[in-house]
Amino acid sequence: MDTKILVIAAHIGDFVWRCGGTIAKYVKAGAEVDLIVITYGVRGECNSYWKSHPDGTFEECGNIRDSEGRNAADILGITHMEVLNFKDYPIDMTRERKQLLAEKIRKYRPDVILTHDSEIDPYNTDHSMLGSAVYEAAAIASAAGADLNGYKPHKRPKVYGFEPHVPEDSSFFPEIYIDITDVQHVKEEAMRAYGSQKNMFPMYVNRAKMRAQQSGIAGCQYAECFTLKHFLSEHQYLTR
Repeated sequence: MDTKILVIAAHIGDFVWRCGGTIAKYVKAGAEVDLIVITYGVRGECNSYWKSHPDGTFEECGNIRDSEGRNAADILGITHMEVLNFKDYPIDMTRERKQLLAEKIRKYRPDVILTHDSEIDPYNTDHSMLGSAVYEAAAIASAAGADLNGYKPHKRPKVYGFEPHVPEDSSFFPEIYIDITDVQHVKEEAMRAYGSQKNMFPMYVNRAKMRAQQSGIAGCQYAECFTLKHFLSEHQYLTR
């Protein structure tokens, strides 16, 4: 498979919980998967660190998260990983930062982008804010007149939005289900890399089981789901 996937995640744990199985599935099929992480999530995603380190520092927390994220990326088989290291809670997606994302899209030239759904997430505005910014950046990347550090324009990739942490309280509605049964063990190994978010592990194992039941896919035991931000895709896995 010569498909190129670009994952764009708000915080360094998001790509594992939301789409780690889909990443592993594509890598197993021979696709190149690249990753851009916007923040380490030191302000809003590291509660266990701050509780156990009341005198801790952003630098130390960031270093821990960086190690966790890179270990997880290696387990999943991600080819390239970049951390932009912006501040989280909130992420300020300025015009310049949207242009930077567009530049990254031109750099990696993906066929498919996996990112946060852009609908309102009442528990984490970083996610929906970044989702909206990525859709804008994909359009900028395709504009022939946009000068982005010398990178050539890239046709608009297919964009899929992964689910928020509490989809029941947001406007998220699954449109695409991916059977990750054969790579669930890889995703679980990657999830275990996050000592700073141990509480997330059982939640996302159970979430994958629930999505499998909803998918209607014969023999599916674990699944991930996405929204669709374009016309139907002909790709092998991300199909309706």
